[in-house]
Amino acid sequence: MKEKAQDLRQRWKGLDPDLLPVDDTDMGILSMLVANSRETYSDMASALHITEATVRRRVRALTDRGLILGFTTRINFAAIENTVRAFIHLSVAPGRLKSVVEHLRAHQRILEVNRVSGQRNILVIARFVSIAELQDFVDDFLRIDGVTDTEVQIVMGSHKEAPWGGA
Repeated sequence: MKEKAQDLRQRWKGLDPDLLPVDDTDMGILSMLVANSRETYSDMASALHITEATVRRRVRALTDRGLILGFTTRINFAAIENTVRAFIHLSVAPGRLKSVVEHLRAHQRILEVNRVSGQRNILVIARFVSIAELQDFVDDFLRIDGVTDTEVQIVMGSHKEAPWGGA
């Protein structure tokens, strides 16, 4: 817990604590939940030296305020599927952005659709079960009105991943 708690404190280091919507106890709870979303309220209470009722109230308040968006399970897709993760950069014509984004969001292999700055205006992060499936995605699914250019990067290895993105 201490390592993850330190991570959140490091993230918010330098910010005025009075302006943050969380206090030190909330940071401790959030840190423990980031490390293990199945952590019991009892274990969190013991580690943070507060009552279980306090943890329960705080988690409910953090959820009600929209600071906790949900509790999830991280799946090691690579161990199950031997997946190919790809960053797909798209140039999309301005008048077609909404329809292209809707088309992308409907695909089961796409994890994220991000609007970005730079030469291309959409970044798609996706996982495919094979290079052939990725190729079909690029050759067929992305051949739609509004996509004017595509660049694909295949992730060969990761040195650090976001805890919410799965391995």
